[in-house]
Amino acid sequence: SDNLQIIKTNKKGKKVVYPLKDYIYNFSVKKRQKCLLLKIILHIKGGKSLNPKDILLLLKNHGLTFNLIRIKRSGFFINQGEKFLKL
Repeated sequence: SDNLQIIKTNKKGKKVVYPLKDYIYNFSVKKRQKCLLLKIILHIKGGKSLNPKDILLLLKNHGLTFNLIRIKRSGFFINQGEKFLKL
């Protein structure tokens, strides 16, 4: 949904809104045995990025139920046309 957003409080106590559509480049869901594998490619925008735990919490707050097994960061990449180059 274009309306999904994460609201966080910064160090000064001010609420900051992060529209999910601005920070997710791509995502996919694959079924693997008894698990679902969610692959998310996130943008860094203005030096800020979302924490995958915040995205999972947002999903739970919208009614999805699941047990988290693991979050794995595969690296930082830069988009070069059709390719992603690892930094």
